[in-house]
Amino acid sequence: MRGVQVHGRLVAAAAALDAPEAAARHAAHLFRFNLVAAMTAAYGVGQIAGPLMASALMSHGGSFNGAMEIASAALLIAAGICEIRSTGQTGQTHQTHS
Repeated sequence: MRGVQVHGRLVAAAAALDAPEAAARHAAHLFRFNLVAAMTAAYGVGQIAGPLMASALMSHGGSFNGAMEIASAALLIAAGICEIRSTGQTGQTHQTHS
């Protein structure tokens, strides 16, 4: 049973690592720079700055609520930027099919 758990975790980790690269390869023709390098650099900056900011906010407020609120706001802003860019390129809004 333990082998199945380890194998499942390895598959999930491999999928998590491959997904950004697959997305970057899919969108590479839209950009004039190395998108994988930019995504890796942004990820690295987040890995360094995130814990520092969370620690500072926790020492100031006594909980991680402030850090979670900032992370949520950043995620919503990024999603909004992606939506604006995607609708701006095609000139149409996304439609869902029921």
